[in-house]
Amino acid sequence: DYDGEFRYDVSPLPALRSMPGAAEHVVYLGTASKVLSPSLRMAWLIVPDRMRDDIGRRLHAHGLAVDGVGARALAELVSSGALTRHLARASRLYAARREALRAALERHLPDLEVVGVDAGLHAVVRLPAGLDDQAVSDRAAALGVAVEPLTAYATDDDRSGLVIGYGRLPGSQADPVVALLARAVRGAPRV
Repeated sequence: DYDGEFRYDVSPLPALRSMPGAAEHVVYLGTASKVLSPSLRMAWLIVPDRMRDDIGRRLHAHGLAVDGVGARALAELVSSGALTRHLARASRLYAARREALRAALERHLPDLEVVGVDAGLHAVVRLPAGLDDQAVSDRAAALGVAVEPLTAYATDDDRSGLVIGYGRLPGSQADPVVALLARAVRGAPRV
């Protein structure tokens, strides 16, 4: 259910496990990493019955368990409605940050295709053919802007681009950050 909590302008996708016949074949994994904090180290599994004992033994053998106090606190957040309210506020905040990033990209890099903005906390900017995304990422880092080369995540070398996280990018900083990113793109060598 990756990015299920933060979807913009599109309806949420159903979890694969909820589809007819999938419950005995699909493990559902959820985490509080994005919705609350990765430092909580809290996740959950819904597993097919036939796998439950084996997975339980493996988790126990590796010392992987959720802290009881943290689990009770999360349960209280869920049952009280506080988590739902938090997600609504966070969704509004991230939607505004996403829109500020999109507008800045349109102003400073209008010729580049922006994809992956329907869900999550990042966008992908596709770079023109012949432009090395690692070189652009390195140039951006030298200017103080952290972006990841798309080729670090892709198996297809023709997918040159940049992965831009906006979860921690205040809307007021999107324009100056993207202006620096545009300098990195324009100054990168062609391969």
